[in-house]
Amino acid sequence: MFKNKLPKSLTLIQYHVVKCVLIAWCFFSVVALFINKFWILSALLGAITSFIIFNQLMNSQFSILQNKKNSLFFIHYLSRLAIYAIPIIIFFCFKEKLNLIVIVLFLFSFQVSYIVFELTKNIKRYKRRKLKWKN
Repeated sequence: MFKNKLPKSLTLIQYHVVKCVLIAWCFFSVVALFINKFWILSALLGAITSFIIFNQLMNSQFSILQNKKNSLFFIHYLSRLAIYAIPIIIFFCFKEKLNLIVIVLFLFSFQVSYIVFELTKNIKRYKRRKLKWKN
């Protein structure tokens, strides 16, 4: 059985980001049913790969901070680049059924969702501090 070794704060971030991307994927899939059904496969390929990359990013950053081994950064970075290449290679194998633009959009969906999550969290924190300074 897979055991999540991340702290609760990072698991909470993963939960919120996964929920956001799933909602976006479901909405896109409903729209894509009327436009082109193969776009759903492209979006699924991009979203699954993005999840793998995001999960690897969280685990690698946590292990680098926990073990204090900065030398691992480059290895993890290269592995993420290799994972990014997988859906592009699959696209070139199945050009007639997949859409590259949809794959790329969903390939960065987890990273964009994470940035938006962190941005909103920091804006809320800033507003709370601003209220403390006024008082």
